[in-house]
Amino acid sequence: MSYTLGQAAKATGKAKSTILRAIKKGLIKDTRDHNNNYALLEAEVHTLWPLLRSNGSKTVSTKQNETLNKTSELEVEVKMLREMLEVANGNTKKAEEREVEWREQAKSIALMLPKPSVEVENKPKGWFRRLVG
Repeated sequence: MSYTLGQAAKATGKAKSTILRAIKKGLIKDTRDHNNNYALLEAEVHTLWPLLRSNGSKTVSTKQNETLNKTSELEVEVKMLREMLEVANGNTKKAEEREVEWREQAKSIALMLPKPSVEVENKPKGWFRRLVG
């Protein structure tokens, strides 16, 4: 069975111009009838857009397909995020190991340095200290 441009628009809930753009892009094959009207195959129209019920809502199977698509997209995203988290945890562990190494190096270098000599400097007293005490 075939749709006219208007029937396809009503069946999918899209504007005629949207369907016409899809035809011009080659997403939907069309033929013309004897009055030069578009004749679109239902199967081709509904591969791009789901069939609407008479009240304008999408069919249950279409909603289930959309839910499955969203679920699979989210599963892929969760998998990618878990991989990113593993990489981040690995980087954190490496950074902590480097920090421990640097602290040990700093301690060993500090032990190698000569200890400062303690010299008591006899600073001249200020004028107030000389006056008072």
